[in-house]
Amino acid sequence: MKIGAILCAALLCAPCPSCGDVSEREAVEAGLCIVQGSVVDARDGAPLGGVRVDYLGDAREGVHATTDDEGRFALDGLPAGAGGELRATLEGRSTSIELQPLRAGHLNVVLHL
Repeated sequence: MKIGAILCAALLCAPCPSCGDVSEREAVEAGLCIVQGSVVDARDGAPLGGVRVDYLGDAREGVHATTDDEGRFALDGLPAGAGGELRATLEGRSTSIELQPLRAGHLNVVLHL
């Protein structure tokens, strides 16, 4: 079941704590994109922990993360220019968004599940 998701296409300049402190500049220089963000409950906006977030695309197989207690996740090392799908699943619920070709740096995403 596909539920609406919000993609905040803003590149962030601050490192994400769960990204190994890779700075925006380091990611850009390496030609990589770090997709980071959070998963929240679509009904009340509360952060959801324990959600599996998968990158489905041709860039790298098996890239996934699990949200922490505050609903945060990070997927590192995706090559700039790659596209694909970002899918979040928890207890039979799922949502997904299509990722346009990624730009090098950090991409912040909020998924509503």
